[in-house]
Amino acid sequence: DDEEEEEAEGEEEAEGEDEAEGEGGEGQVAVERYSWAVTALLRPVVIRLKYHFMTNKETNRIDKPEWLFHFTATQIRDHLEVLNHLLTQLEDEQTMKDMFIDGVVETVREKLRSDLSDIIGDGEMLASIIDSCVEFDRTLRTEFNYDEDKFGVLEVFASVETVGGHKPLDRWIDLDKKYALIQLDSLFSANAFESIQSVKSFVDLLKIITDRYLLLPDLAIRNLFVSKIQYFLLQRFENELRAQFLVYQNLTKDRWSKYCNVSNGALFVIEVLKSWCDNLEFVELYAFNQTKIAGSPMSQFEGSIWDQYIYNLQQFLDETISFLSDHITKQFKKSFKSYRRLDMADPETDSEDPPTEVSPLLWHSLTELQESLSLARLTLQPSLLHSLWTKVAQELNRYLYHNFILSHKFHRRGTRQLQLDVQGLLQIFKPFTSKPHAYFPETFESVVLLSSSHRLSEFGPDQRLELGLQRFDVEEAITVLRRKC
Repeated sequence: DDEEEEEAEGEEEAEGEDEAEGEGGEGQVAVERYSWAVTALLRPVVIRLKYHFMTNKETNRIDKPEWLFHFTATQIRDHLEVLNHLLTQLEDEQTMKDMFIDGVVETVREKLRSDLSDIIGDGEMLASIIDSCVEFDRTLRTEFNYDEDKFGVLEVFASVETVGGHKPLDRWIDLDKKYALIQLDSLFSANAFESIQSVKSFVDLLKIITDRYLLLPDLAIRNLFVSKIQYFLLQRFENELRAQFLVYQNLTKDRWSKYCNVSNGALFVIEVLKSWCDNLEFVELYAFNQTKIAGSPMSQFEGSIWDQYIYNLQQFLDETISFLSDHITKQFKKSFKSYRRLDMADPETDSEDPPTEVSPLLWHSLTELQESLSLARLTLQPSLLHSLWTKVAQELNRYLYHNFILSHKFHRRGTRQLQLDVQGLLQIFKPFTSKPHAYFPETFESVVLLSSSHRLSEFGPDQRLELGLQRFDVEEAITVLRRKC
């Protein structure tokens, strides 16, 4: 009973102070803004808030922000039930709810402002209070449907006015950035690219930051979080990818999966950023930036705030696939040297049977090629795998055509051997496409020409059509036919 009397006296004292401030006084709840019903419900809530959290009561603990926000959320929740019953006939229900919440939120902001000079220099305490504010403002939006165009209690920490030698918004951004870097360093120190899960955790980190600043309706403030934290993290992520790229360039079999996971990680982030490009909140930020730079209407701009980082990661991704392709084709060319020494112009004798299988001199080249592509198939994402094998096929096609077919003469036996060897090569690409010959156009059509019975002197457009040539025109076909003995 004594405690209740003390609370009642404290409430009367707080009420008296509230009235003494006068109209327009700082921190006063301007009850004139609200209808009589909202005022009647709001006034005791404000008094209780001030009594418990703006006096010397034990409940007023700046190191226990959760007490304040639990109490406030409970009060809002309980009183909105009353509003639901009483106010639906008086005015728009949600408007009345927001009017009530406005009064409560302003009181909480007043309390936070009064504590700000004491907490602004204490990073740990400030971070804890901001986290509690974030959760409270999220509750306002999700549970109470509070107007997203209004600031919640986070407005106090979105201020750029100097308090205690610090600007609250700068401190908030610095603390979030520090937290993000700790998380990022933890990811990178734990074999970040052993699996895609670490990369997903990095994306989750970006999402956490986004979810925090989306509670702020001011686009300029949101833009600061993007530019000072998320852009910084994306650059750090790219730098780490490039560092891992250098580490795994010595492509032993046990490093293939790690190297491919670096590429997979880059692709995953690219796809996420692309999926974000059409999100309304990011479209608004891009338009805000473009308008600020060019001074033109927002509707004239197309693009995304993520474009530069998508481009940077795509460039890196292209580099990794090119490196893999070069590695595979160089291996092939190295072991292909012995095959290049074959004399394809050597005529067959009556005692020799025509060749019936791939040349033993080509087995090693084909085996290495198959092993490399199989390793890539096990670890690379499908779109990257497609880019890789097509690049490999195109390079091998050019190499075989220019460095072997056009540099050799072919007798019937040599032509038959070439035909078998090319078939063996195409077979390696069968797991990736039902028409591997389409990716070896010059090589494949050269075999068709060399195997045909057409003579050089009689070859023309009709013969080209008869053989079904698509890559070679008549002149190029004649160039190949000149390689026949």
